[in-house]
Amino acid sequence: MVASTLEPEWDDVEQQWMLALAAWREQHLCPLCGMEKSICQDPATEFKVSVPPPIRCHVTTAIRREQSARHQQYGTAGTHDDALLWGASVAD
Repeated sequence: MVASTLEPEWDDVEQQWMLALAAWREQHLCPLCGMEKSICQDPATEFKVSVPPPIRCHVTTAIRREQSARHQQYGTAGTHDDALLWGASVAD
């Protein structure tokens, strides 16, 4: 190879598309539920909404269980618990 030119990951057109998408989301989508504002902010919608039961994230449940066990073991003596990075892996 004699020479190469770096190609930007985000060219001007792609940047403009992403800015337009962000503006559209901000103007048209509810920051709480993510639905279109014209639907979720219409008072008539309230009694038309069907809410299914929640689905549990078992990874978060396992992490919360370990956090609770740590809190029971150390109580408030566990310093800087907010600095702990919790992760999870799933066994085969």
